Amino acid sequence: MKGADGFCKELAEADEAIVAAFLISDGIQGSHLKLNVPELKEEDARRLSDQTEVIMNITRTNEQLFGRVAFVLVSHESIDGMFFPVDSSTTLLVGLVRPYDQKKIADKVSAMARSSKIWKKDTVDSI
Repeated sequence: MKGADGFCKELAEADEAIVAAFLISDGIQGSHLKLNVPELKEEDARRLSDQTEVIMNITRTNEQLFGRVAFVLVSHESIDGMFFPVDSSTTLLVGLVRPYDQKKIADKVSAMARSSKIWKKDTVDSI
């Protein structure tokens, strides 16, 4: 996806708590890491993409009962991840370090996704 790395960089720089941003759609289409860590190995990138798809598909099966998914939050010992569905096959994943304001992050990511030029606005159906 053209411009995906730039969008991820802009997203990661939108808040000091965001340390990583990934655009996932049948693989990692774009990414930016503020952490000084090695680039993801191909195997790890594929696993992250596959797991993201599974998490989002499972979560979205309940949309008919509860409405659209705004985001999914996963909390690990050292980093949290917020998964934002952009459309049926695209997810924005931001890695966060604590402390952070969950609503502030959700509002920023959603606004940036809605206003981004890297996809057609009419495809951003969940944010």
